[in-house]
Amino acid sequence: MRDDATVHLSQGESFFAWVREPTGDGESTRAYFGFGSSLAGTYAAVLAPTTNQFIIQKDIPLPNTSFTDLVVARQTYVMDKLYKVAVDWGVGGLITARLYDSDGVTLLNAISTSDDTITSGGIAFRAASFGDGAASFDTVTLVTPAPEPASLVLAGTAAIVGLGVATGRRRHAVVRALRCAFLLALPCSAGPTTRGHAGRH
Repeated sequence: MRDDATVHLSQGESFFAWVREPTGDGESTRAYFGFGSSLAGTYAAVLAPTTNQFIIQKDIPLPNTSFTDLVVARQTYVMDKLYKVAVDWGVGGLITARLYDSDGVTLLNAISTSDDTITSGGIAFRAASFGDGAASFDTVTLVTPAPEPASLVLAGTAAIVGLGVATGRRRHAVVRALRCAFLLALPCSAGPTTRGHAGRH
């Protein structure tokens, strides 16, 4: 999870991420793209081959961990395939998540729910694996507000981050290596990657 101001997302914004499902057993993995994330909780768009579902959740971290499905749709997945997950987070709490094929254009599914518990926060990732391999994440892009999107590029689940920050007419590139704890665990740090064991949710 990362929740510093430079990567905050909030109601009224649209953004997307790329998720690659792993090779191997499609019934043994889930990929969580968290937004509005903080130590108090997060929303998450969830790709769930474990149950053949596409989900928007509201998740609460330790010590009172909970995974609450806000809306669920049936969805099958192909392993070792790249998917685009786009989120429109409306003012007032309307959340729409769309799942696209690897071309980034072909719409596979769309789900909507309304919840106003969280209005802003950072980003988070969780790759829950109960077999061989785990999902990976690449390129989180803010598409509103215009004109200059901020993009966050992650190599795999752990970490090389390139963040473009627009300040007036100047554009500063901030590149640093991070070791990120999984969603609902610890904040990002400069230490080794933390991989927590999670049950099936």
